[in-house]
Amino acid sequence: ASREIVDKAGLIVAPENTVEIEQALSKMVEQRQLRQKLITMGLKRARLFTWTKFARGVLRTVDKYCV
Repeated sequence: ASREIVDKAGLIVAPENTVEIEQALSKMVEQRQLRQKLITMGLKRARLFTWTKFARGVLRTVDKYCV
């Protein structure tokens, strides 16, 4: 996911960088407090993104440019 979506609720890594991916996964396994914090923040952040909000945004855009 992009930085805009993840915000501070996850660890950002370059998808082609296997070393960064391994380091991030190791952090998540080894650091329980970090893992719990990111789970909590991620669930909270996920509530910001719903199909209803997405659909309303699409309809607003269509109304604005196609009507």
